[in-house]
Amino acid sequence: MRKSILFLHGSSDLYGASKVLLQTIIACNNQGDQCVVVLSEPGPFSEKLEELGIKIYFLRLGILRRKYNSPWGMVNRFYYLVKAHFSLKNIVREQNIHIIYSNTTAVIIGAISSKLLKKAHIWHIHEIIATPRPLLWVLSILMEYCSNLNITVSAATFHHWNSINPSLTKKHKLITIFNGLNPTPYLNIQAKDTQPIVIGMIGRVHFWKGQTYFVEIASEINKLNSSIIFIMAGDPFPGYEYLLTEIEQKIKETNMQDFITDLGYVANNKLFFEKIDLLITPSILPDPLPTVVLEAMAASKPVAASKMGGALDMIIPNETGILIPWDNAKEAAIEINKIISNPSLMKLMGENGRKRVLTHFSIERYHQEITQAIHSLTLMNV
Repeated sequence: MRKSILFLHGSSDLYGASKVLLQTIIACNNQGDQCVVVLSEPGPFSEKLEELGIKIYFLRLGILRRKYNSPWGMVNRFYYLVKAHFSLKNIVREQNIHIIYSNTTAVIIGAISSKLLKKAHIWHIHEIIATPRPLLWVLSILMEYCSNLNITVSAATFHHWNSINPSLTKKHKLITIFNGLNPTPYLNIQAKDTQPIVIGMIGRVHFWKGQTYFVEIASEINKLNSSIIFIMAGDPFPGYEYLLTEIEQKIKETNMQDFITDLGYVANNKLFFEKIDLLITPSILPDPLPTVVLEAMAASKPVAASKMGGALDMIIPNETGILIPWDNAKEAAIEINKIISNPSLMKLMGENGRKRVLTHFSIERYHQEITQAIHSLTLMNV
């Protein structure tokens, strides 16, 4: 039965969570569902949706950010959450919405409004949040009582939220669906056969993504092999531009100005992966399931990722890449140097990585599993 689904997302970028949501919308659209999307502002993501002919609304959803972690910030969020609810109420009525679908835990208004409006709610959980504990408790309660189904992106994400609130699994409200990747743009990328070797990092600039740790690792690798070049790509959320200053200071402190190039935002990830020989994802907190790892593997690039979070589900150690410590740059550099010093090993890891993406993280599998999960609410008469 055709359903009207209201998708809520707090960003219009084209980083990991947005890319996953785009594939979810494409899957539902292909199934014949009516897809309506609410975003905070126009951007690359909304442009993709317009190409698909998707109905889009722009409004402030009271998105949770760390910068609002203050008394005044909480007042600000409460005001916009109330305002967003009444706007969503009108959209639900106008578009005859059956299901509200919230993307990321930062979008809490979907759970609240679905409960008040008596609509089915699905929450796609992309985060592993460590603190503050009161926020974890609030989110887990919303997942239990205001959401019909919570979809986690990795085993690590599932176990994290289950440990916060075991009732989620007891009530069958917590499942895992691995992200899928359309590998087509990356399949014609070949292993570089030119020098120097280039090591890269790409991702949204955030304190836990490990950009400054990447600089520390690069500095240690430079001590072992001064011919290696490093590139970074990504930009911060508005209001977090100070992180760029911290990265610049770290580069100067380590005397890596001549070896590290920061490209900023890159619109086409394929161009980035054509430039590099190896990807590092140096998260200092668990990264649920970084899409860039799948992109690197599809591009036949070996990956060195912090040994925690979704990387444990994605990388087969010493076959498709390696797992490195998240708090020891010198040890991480030694392990990475072993790979880049062995061209045949790098090539083999890249080939194995591409095979793994095509086998276990295909976009066809994701489309099938995500639409089954969404339509399971219809079967339950929710």
